[in-house]
Amino acid sequence: MANLRLISIFCNETEDFTGADEPKILVNGRQVWQGSLNDRQSASLTALPLIEFTSTAKIELYDRDSGGPDDDDFLGSHEARASEAGQGEKRPAFTGDGANYVITYEVRR
Repeated sequence: MANLRLISIFCNETEDFTGADEPKILVNGRQVWQGSLNDRQSASLTALPLIEFTSTAKIELYDRDSGGPDDDDFLGSHEARASEAGQGEKRPAFTGDGANYVITYEVRR
């Protein structure tokens, strides 16, 4: 078993043109965080509990859309792997739909 520790999310550029995004993070299909971020803002994720997984943990990022015909905007995904345990922090970019986010995480045993 391995544990995923989410550390932070940083917004280089929002997906929305009219102000802040409402990003949400899913891990293996389960929402673990949501917030509001604008360009050059970040949020700490260290208060979130460790997420246990076996071989891979799929991290997905969406921008929530309130109502209307448009579904939440998919900003990207990344697979954390149990084999990354002990390798320190990882910082994949999520650049879908014109956005640019970085989520920092580490994998622990």
